[in-house]
Amino acid sequence: MTQQSGYLAIGQTDSDSDGLPDALEQAIAGNSNELSPNADYDGDGNSNMAEFQNMTDLTDANSFLSMLAGDLNDDQRITLADTIIALKIGAGISVQVATLDTAINGQRIGLEDAVYALQFVANLTD
Repeated sequence: MTQQSGYLAIGQTDSDSDGLPDALEQAIAGNSNELSPNADYDGDGNSNMAEFQNMTDLTDANSFLSMLAGDLNDDQRITLADTIIALKIGAGISVQVATLDTAINGQRIGLEDAVYALQFVANLTD
């Protein structure tokens, strides 16, 4: 199963308000209330919600996140928090949670990472 977006789009329903769209839950579990966001359907060590948000396949244990480029705080998601970390580093403010392993270019964290995280959150990345 391939997902198009890691966030609910306008018009998508989430009848049980768990953050997973009904269509995804229906396709995997057979109804819109069975799939728990905190469970790990494919047993790869990543929660269903983390896989949905990062657009990996919830049904394939070989589809998982290892080190996600742009995930500067290592929470297995790219969010505005990662943008803030990149901006702080770019401004010379010390941040202890960032790791160079997740820098977009693999060498240094800077504005490129902030732009990437903003584009990711806005669903503007390829």
